Parts: sequence; C-alpha cells; structure tokens
Amino acid sequence: MKIIKEKNNIKTKKELAFYLKADYMMGHGRWSPSFLERVKDFLRPNYIDHYLVAMRKSCYYSNFPKKSYGGVKYCYYIRKFRKLGRQLGFSIGNKCFGYGLVIPHYGTIVVGGDVRCGNYCVLHTCVCITNEKGKTIGDALYASSGSKINKLIHLGNNVKICSNSVVNKSFACDNIVLGGMPASIKKEKCITWYDGWEAEERYFKIEKLKKEMGI
Repeated sequence: MKIIKEKNNIKTKKELAFYLKADYMMGHGRWSPSFLERVKDFLRPNYIDHYLVAMRKSCYYSNFPKKSYGGVKYCYYIRKFRKLGRQLGFSIGNKCFGYGLVIPHYGTIVVGGDVRCGNYCVLHTCVCITNEKGKTIGDALYASSGSKINKLIHLGNNVKICSNSVVNKSFACDNIVLGGMPASIKKEKCITWYDGWEAEERYFKIEKLKKEMGI
C-alpha cells in the first residue's frame, strides 16, 4: 500500500502547469481547449473545469506571503474556488487530490481538507470523505455515487467503491472493489478504472509529460 506522505502542494509554476494539463487531459483527452471550445465555454461555461483550475491555482498561490502579489492572487482564487464550490455543491480541500482528478457531474461532494489522496481519482455525485487529519488514499480511487469513507483510515491504490457503500476501516491491499454497509472486499486483483478504454491512453500521455517536464 502506498502511503501519501506529500501534501499535494503545488510549489512551482512548472508543477502548476502540469497539474492543469493533467486534469484537462484526463477529463477531455486534450491538453487544453481549442479556440472553438473557448468560445463555447464563454457562452456556456463548464464550471467544473473552472473549479479545478481555481483549486490548483489557489493551492499554488497559498505558498506566497499574504502581503505579496502572489498572496493577493491567492485571495482571488480561493474566493473563486469557494464560490464555484457553493454553486456546484462541492466542498473539497484544495490540497486533497493529486493530478488527473476527474469530477464527471455536478452534485454534492464533500472531502475534508485534511484528507490526502493520490493521482487519477474519480469522484461521482454524493460522495463524502470525512475530515480526519492523517487519512490517506492511494492513486486511482474510483468513488461511485453515494459512497462514503468515514473515520481515520487508509486505503491502497486502485480502490473502487460501489454505490452507496460505507467504508469505515482500512484496507491495506491494492486493486480491490469495496461494497456494502459496512464495506468489505467484493473483488480482488481488479484493473484500474482507466484501463481498457480511451482514458488509458490519457494516463500514458500524462505520465510521459511528467517525465519530460522533470516533475
């Protein structure tokens, strides 16, 4: 099981650029929107995309002194992040998730600010991950609609949680499916959620970019 020791803190402009590209690639299959997509977004904004951008930028600018130019930008982006969160029904800490985060739909999602999760996580509607400092979750979490992760627990990599399940104890193994109330292991040695379809190619592109950027 991989323990997330780092705090998903974006400290450099290079890391910020990478996170923004990784999120967009995982959600759309491209590094950035085309001109036509930008026009469409101006007329009918994709608020989830804007929320993810505000999440990453507020995380980056939180490292600057309050009275600096970066501190002013932090105030702007954290305010925007919270405003979009209220609009979308999201309450998520801006340092909770690694890169490649996917939120497919609007709807209530609550993730405590002290939770630390890995990369390539998927959050569906009505997901709740309660706030306990030290709670860690590995890469490729797939949280189905209505799933809940309670208490100070640790989960490994590639954990899929079935709809309306409640996870209230740690599972040290990777590549499992959890289901039930309380949740138990329903399947072992399962593939990651992005294997076998177009998201797998997106994953490889992101990891290649990470190496090229030296992150």
